[in-house]
Amino acid sequence: MEKIQVSDGVFQYCFSGDDYTKLGYNIYAIVADRKALLIDTAYPPQAKMVRKDLEDSGITVSKVIISHFHPDHVAGSSIFNDCEIIGSKYYKVNINNCRRWSSQYTYLEPKTLIKHEDVLEFGEFKLKFLYTPGHSNCSISTIINNKFLHVGDLLMFSDTGKPLLPIVTINGSFFEHISSLELIKNTNIYNIFLSHGNRLIGKEKIQNEIDDKIFYLKKLQDSKGNIRLEDCLQRPLDHYDSIEWHETNLKYFKRFFR
Repeated sequence: MEKIQVSDGVFQYCFSGDDYTKLGYNIYAIVADRKALLIDTAYPPQAKMVRKDLEDSGITVSKVIISHFHPDHVAGSSIFNDCEIIGSKYYKVNINNCRRWSSQYTYLEPKTLIKHEDVLEFGEFKLKFLYTPGHSNCSISTIINNKFLHVGDLLMFSDTGKPLLPIVTINGSFFEHISSLELIKNTNIYNIFLSHGNRLIGKEKIQNEIDDKIFYLKKLQDSKGNIRLEDCLQRPLDHYDSIEWHETNLKYFKRFFR
C-alpha cells in the first residue's frame, strides 16, 4: 500500500494489482474534523488496511461513496458496516450481479441513494455527484470542491501506466459511456481521480485521454460491433493495456443489438 497526500485533507491509497490483470486499486479518503469519507473500497484486504491506517491516526471512517457496484469497488464495503454507504439509486441490479459473480464477499447496500447533481457537505468539503453511466448503469462521478473529479471506471490505467480500453459491462451502454465522457470533459476540472491508475492532471492530458476513449467507442458503435481493434484506435496497439476487452465489447454489442 502506498499513501499519497493529494492536498489538505485528501489522501489516495494505492494498491498494486495481480500479475495477470496489472490492474491496481485506489481508495480515496477525504478527512475533516477527525472523520473520513471514502470513495470506493476495493476488496476486504485493501479496505482493512485503509481503515487501520486512518484509525491509527485517530480518524474515524463515517461515510463511504461507491462509484459503481462492481466487486472491485464494493466488496470491501463489508469492512465499513457501521458507516453510511452512499451510492446510485440504480445500484440494485449490479449488487445482485456482484453476489453471483463473487459470492464469497458480503456486499452492503447503500443507505443513502443519490441522483444527478445531488450535493453533500463534509466538513469544509463540498461534493457534487454526477450520474455518469456507460461502463455500468449505476456509475457516478464525484466533484470535490470544484477542484478534483473522481470518475470511477470511465477512464482506467494499468499499473504500468498504460491506458486501458473502455469496457461496457452488463447493464452498461456504449451511447451513455460516450455521453458521460463528454460530460466530465465539460466540467473543466483538470485533476482527475481514477479507481484504477494514477491521477490525471492537466487540461491537455485529460482531454486527449477522453477524446481517445470517445474515438474508440464511436468507431465500435458505428461499426455495429464488426471492426478490428486496430481500426478503432488513434494510437499504436502497444500503447494500450487490456486489449482483450475489445472482444468482450464486440460480443456485448452484438448481443445487445441483435
